[in-house]
Amino acid sequence: MPVPVLDVQMGVAKWLESHSDLAGTNETYDALTTLGISNVAVSVLVDDGKIAVFAKVDTDLSDARETWLSQTNLIQLESVSENEFKWVPAQKKNSPSEFIPTDSVWVRFSGSTVLVADKEHFSAADALESGMAESGLLQTSIRLAPLLDPLFVAAEKMIDAQEEGFGKAMMAGMLTSLKTSTEAIQDVPGVSLNIMAVGPDMRKMVLTLEYNRADTAADTKAFFDDSADAWKNPEISKKQLGLAGLVDTPFFQKMNLDGNQLQFIYEWPAAEDAALLEIVGKAALGNLFSFGDPNAFPLHPEETVDAPNLGDVAEFDAIGFEKEFRASLFFNHSWDTHVDLVVDCLDIPNVDLLSATLTNVCVLGTNGVNITHQKRQGGFGFNSATRSASISLQVEKDGPKPKTTAFTIEFKVPTAVEKYTLTKKNPLMESGDTGCCLIAMSNSVISLRSKGLSLREAKVYALNTEGKYLKRGGASWSESNYRGEYKGTPARVEVVFPVKTESVSIDFKNMAVEKKDKIEMPSSPTNSVVTRYTMEPLKTYSDPDMEAIAASSMAYVTNAGWKKTGCQLQFPKQDGVKTDTTSMKSYLTGVDELVGRGKRSGFSSSGDHFYWELNQTNTLNSATAIFGEFGGTFWSGIGTYAANVSTNPVPLIPGHELPAVSVEHNVVWVEKDPEGKVLDAQAFHSNGRRLKKDNRTSRKNSKTGYFFWGNPSRVSVVYASSKESVVVPFEIELKEGGLGAIPAAREKIQAFDETLALVKEIKRKTHRHYGNLLSASYYACNSNKEPIARIPPEVAQSDPIGAAVFGYELKPFKGYYFRKILTDRDAKKESKKSSHAWAGGEFEATSDSGLLLATPVDEKNPAILLRWNDVYVNYRDCSKLETIPSKPSDLAAAGWIKVE
Repeated sequence: MPVPVLDVQMGVAKWLESHSDLAGTNETYDALTTLGISNVAVSVLVDDGKIAVFAKVDTDLSDARETWLSQTNLIQLESVSENEFKWVPAQKKNSPSEFIPTDSVWVRFSGSTVLVADKEHFSAADALESGMAESGLLQTSIRLAPLLDPLFVAAEKMIDAQEEGFGKAMMAGMLTSLKTSTEAIQDVPGVSLNIMAVGPDMRKMVLTLEYNRADTAADTKAFFDDSADAWKNPEISKKQLGLAGLVDTPFFQKMNLDGNQLQFIYEWPAAEDAALLEIVGKAALGNLFSFGDPNAFPLHPEETVDAPNLGDVAEFDAIGFEKEFRASLFFNHSWDTHVDLVVDCLDIPNVDLLSATLTNVCVLGTNGVNITHQKRQGGFGFNSATRSASISLQVEKDGPKPKTTAFTIEFKVPTAVEKYTLTKKNPLMESGDTGCCLIAMSNSVISLRSKGLSLREAKVYALNTEGKYLKRGGASWSESNYRGEYKGTPARVEVVFPVKTESVSIDFKNMAVEKKDKIEMPSSPTNSVVTRYTMEPLKTYSDPDMEAIAASSMAYVTNAGWKKTGCQLQFPKQDGVKTDTTSMKSYLTGVDELVGRGKRSGFSSSGDHFYWELNQTNTLNSATAIFGEFGGTFWSGIGTYAANVSTNPVPLIPGHELPAVSVEHNVVWVEKDPEGKVLDAQAFHSNGRRLKKDNRTSRKNSKTGYFFWGNPSRVSVVYASSKESVVVPFEIELKEGGLGAIPAAREKIQAFDETLALVKEIKRKTHRHYGNLLSASYYACNSNKEPIARIPPEVAQSDPIGAAVFGYELKPFKGYYFRKILTDRDAKKESKKSSHAWAGGEFEATSDSGLLLATPVDEKNPAILLRWNDVYVNYRDCSKLETIPSKPSDLAAAGWIKVE
């Protein structure tokens, strides 16, 4: 029996009437007006596991057919009759849309009405009620739950049809996560929306959430009313937190509770239509997937940051702050839509809690006209880690180039703060009528709720069990709700609120922002460069503890979360240790070891770990163990030496001669040392402040030059004098008994690696000049009429193609026959042939060299194919292959498995 999941009625003409100012400037407005659309009704049904979509469009045209055919591309569709047209997709692909019957979509004209449906649902489309009450603008009802099963079935079919590999595994993981997330939708099976006009200039909307249970609806209202202390009840708050955006808008008026239905009522000016619908739409639909416990993804290694410097300020120097801010502000760049300014140093207390607002923005173009964007003037952003900031001034697109700007920045500087420390055991802190509650702390995700305190203005920190501050990932917040993801597992939370602020307003006038006004770093040393400073924290370096590294263990971490690849290998990374190179080999048991070898993304470094993504989720699910080795080379003998520019550097690294350092105006030159490495170079002004380093470097003979904004009075260099290396083997059991298979797997992999090394060496030495005749790289003669012998004769005589040309006895080499083979695409082309000399006369070779193929004598061993830099194996008989598929999907179908 058909189940309705979506019904929409929209009074288009009424919307257009209230936005007549868009005529001639908005393509959508003009198109709807031209087609005479007055009302639209759309319905979506789930019928026997498939979705049916049909619509009815009322127009104010006496004959919609004539206008629509002349103003649209419907005339290009297949004509069924004078008033019916049919669209048939050229090819139906595997996609989630397979559960929508798109074999054909029909359009039927009937006077002023247009019907759109598949052929079976025209009568249902015609029966739709498209008209609305006089004040009605939009009515819609949504029942999401019936959509999910057919959607998931179609998605599973699509994923099953994909080629094995990383992409398929990632899609499967995403689908699994989505299924889990959408379980919460069952709490809210129905959502309806009714928008109506209130006079000529106002709107009213009623958003209704229909819950399965009346007590859940009542809890939700209590949560937002802050009645019965619902704000600090985690069992209520966890379910309602995702809906916070529905009430965090000035357009929200009130809530009404009627049994299991909860109504949210809004009123707003017609001019704010887009803003209101965007706010409510995101909260109503996007957060339906966030009702349950917060999802967390602890796959990536823990990352920590320096502790924040927050506290009460005895006396704030507003005049000094303004002076420093003006001296640190520079024009950076102008784009089509905005002008960028940078602030090098934001030297201010409690910078994490600083708030700033741009007002009175005016950007003048080269023609003297104000080109400031009418709706979005710009924004101020700051980076508390680097103590720097940026300003973006928005301008109208396609206007004249900006010339000057004026604006005001209004700062609120926190001078007194209040800190709340929350844990799972003590999740609540209250002070009078204010308080903060830890709603959830699951893996890496934190959810908070406050009363009487603004979480928009607060800073939320997560600390691990050692008391170190975790780096924050994504976060979302409103006035009384917060949800953030952190790089690690929180043990406690610190929430810091500003309770006292001091205002500072700084005006800028006639600031030049033309391209010529950007301050560029000269390409050669100069003593006239602008002086700029930095407050970015210095990196710290230390020698590696090689014994500790050798004793470290590789970790295997899994997670099937949204947008995650599934599995990682993680190796501890010592704080402050500088890596020169790392290498990684990993293999699997319990599956074909050759298929399970490698298949990793590149090495990455995050927090206190190195990690490698493993891109074979399906194969890993069947594996019984993973083994291999980690190799690393690290810089050691690290020391810092500093000197005034007028004196020689003082060595601080015993037993090693330091590279020479010299200063030429604003450039610090460091002599290159083949044994060591300069890890960092810094320069300081005569006033003791650190100069800002530019990204530009220069090479001169054996010296490297580091460019600074200003002339140094003192320099500091961090230097490593040597390197130390280590190889750490690892064995990780994935299933009981898996370690026992490792010795046999090592033997198989070692034999394969030896053969693969031989295949790669043959490919490197064969000459492309002789096309698909591998053996010609031995038999072809040079100018002295001697064999060029680029490959050994034993390798040449394993080439089946060359045996008929050069007359040798075909013999395998180390258990394999080696030859060149063309792809099916190249084989279809007319290949040019050229003649070459050999000891027996002349031979012809094609211009297409093809791919290198090694076929085994022992059928237990795989065939090996080098396809550019990719390595494939195949356990089928490949000795009689004439071509190789050129498409990756066809390669997989032919039994080829990519292993490297």
